Amino acid sequence: MSKRAKILLILTALALLLVVYLIFTLKPVNIASQQQRETGQASLNSEPLKREVDAEVLSQDYQEAAQAIVNEIIIEQNGLKAYAGTSTIGQDAETASTTDEFTAKALERVGALKIKLMEIKVPLAYKDLHLELLLVLNQMENFITAREKADIEGSIKSLNSLAIDYDWLRLSRLE
Repeated sequence: MSKRAKILLILTALALLLVVYLIFTLKPVNIASQQQRETGQASLNSEPLKREVDAEVLSQDYQEAAQAIVNEIIIEQNGLKAYAGTSTIGQDAETASTTDEFTAKALERVGALKIKLMEIKVPLAYKDLHLELLLVLNQMENFITAREKADIEGSIKSLNSLAIDYDWLRLSRLE
């Protein structure tokens, strides 16, 4: 191999090594838009701040939506508790018809609350609360179908304990 060919081969190898080195060591460059240059914001610096603000907004939105649903749960619990205290199930055909009608409407309302609850975006910090609220709704459904007073009382106790764990959760009972 001639001297010229050896030098060309060495230069080609060095160029290839340089390209490989640059590929693995350089970070991607984001070109800021005109608006970002004018306001002095760089796209790399604004990204973590945006995620942090989004998490705070998501948390606040969740608290507001969950509070509204909890208020509806309390209204439904109060109605179910009152029904549990006055219910005389199965005495005659009229009572049975009224009971079936009540059961259907109550299950429909609790089902609607479940759907509302499941449509909310849940921050990671509130996933346990979210699951507990679903369990409260399940206890209410159990009461409606089985008429076990312990189910409605259990759902009320569960909701009260959630209010202790999450101080922003306000319960307004009309008892």
